[in-house]
Amino acid sequence: MPVQKGLKATITKVVDLTPTVRELFFKPEKDFEFKAGQFIMLDIPHEGKIVQRAYSVASGDKGKSEFILVIKCYEHGVASRWVPTLKGGETVTFSGPFGKFLFKEPPSQQVVFVCTSTGLAPLYSMLVSQGVNHKNVDYKLYMGVWNEREVFYSRELEEAKKLVPNLQVHFVLDTASPEWKGLTGRVTQPISELDLTSKSTQFYICGNPAMIKSVRELLNSKNFPAAQVHTESYG
Repeated sequence: MPVQKGLKATITKVVDLTPTVRELFFKPEKDFEFKAGQFIMLDIPHEGKIVQRAYSVASGDKGKSEFILVIKCYEHGVASRWVPTLKGGETVTFSGPFGKFLFKEPPSQQVVFVCTSTGLAPLYSMLVSQGVNHKNVDYKLYMGVWNEREVFYSRELEEAKKLVPNLQVHFVLDTASPEWKGLTGRVTQPISELDLTSKSTQFYICGNPAMIKSVRELLNSKNFPAAQVHTESYG
């Protein structure tokens, strides 16, 4: 679908998901169509000028009258200073949709989603948009975050399991408390233990470049076909 520029939307709701991640709900001035996995360029005011930042849409692609972004705020950065000031009601300008990080249909027998933090956005969109149409596929999602406080969308992913019954969700914590019962370390560890030979498999990976590089190297060491690995880098 064609890219549109200068689109306007109102931020209708702002939710603090973690100490560093905010969920923003947008109501576009006119219907906005995109495909799961795509992103928009958001216009952000900075020192009297406008700068653009790319954000993948986190909501399903069937709705045209609303979309959601999940944005991580870092210590430094133009967006990281602007996003915390939002309260809802603001009008913003954006362009889109962009990107070719799309769900391939028909899917393989096993689909593995791998992400770090807000890299979950396009993967979640794929899951609730196309995943529900292929319920016999085994879906596995590995999401790497720093600690328990940075886990988000756990409730949404539990809800997704009602529509996608063969979905497994694993949060992988870099630094966990003694009470944490889930996976720890890096996402490469559980991926290294996956069965990648008994069924056809596709990978969708989104997050920081170091993680993507590590997962690619791991899969390459297992002679996993590169054509079955689809990536989108953040940062």
